[in-house]
Amino acid sequence: MENKKRCSWCKTKLYTEYHDMHWGKENHNELELFKLLCLESQSSGLGFSVILSKQSEYQKAFNFSDINSIAKLNEDDVENIINNFNVIKNKKKIQAIINNAKAYFKLVEVHKNLNDYLWSKVNYKITKNPEGTTENFLSKQIYKEFKKFGFSFLGSVTIFSYLQAIGIYNDHQKECFMYKEVLK
Repeated sequence: MENKKRCSWCKTKLYTEYHDMHWGKENHNELELFKLLCLESQSSGLGFSVILSKQSEYQKAFNFSDINSIAKLNEDDVENIINNFNVIKNKKKIQAIINNAKAYFKLVEVHKNLNDYLWSKVNYKITKNPEGTTENFLSKQIYKEFKKFGFSFLGSVTIFSYLQAIGIYNDHQKECFMYKEVLK
């Protein structure tokens, strides 16, 4: 596995593991989709490797297997998370995860679930990003729609990164062993 050619951004063990196990693989797991959206929201202004290194602490702090309990967290819970977990110590970012849990439920009132909302945008098929950029029409559209539901700490660039991470876009480089793998 170590001899395989990967995307050029896989320069650390953390990124290589993330790339090989998760990034760009078709993901339809509702709880994972929500968790990844929350983690992407935390990366604003930071390298994603910082978030990856704290991923288990975010899981302990928020228990992403229960979105309803996240939506019920209050200001005391925010302070507890900041003081007792190794997460980004930015109160607004912590509050954004709680806010995004509330926004998630607004979205599912209108759409069946997050999975169908996202994947219906591409007719449930992995696609290659033809523009090769850090944002595109779809990421801008989803950002605007998410904003209407009340999601926060998400912009069109962050949404684009999220679409890559969950496999909607196959943005593996052509020489990467995963490029053809995700299209199977």
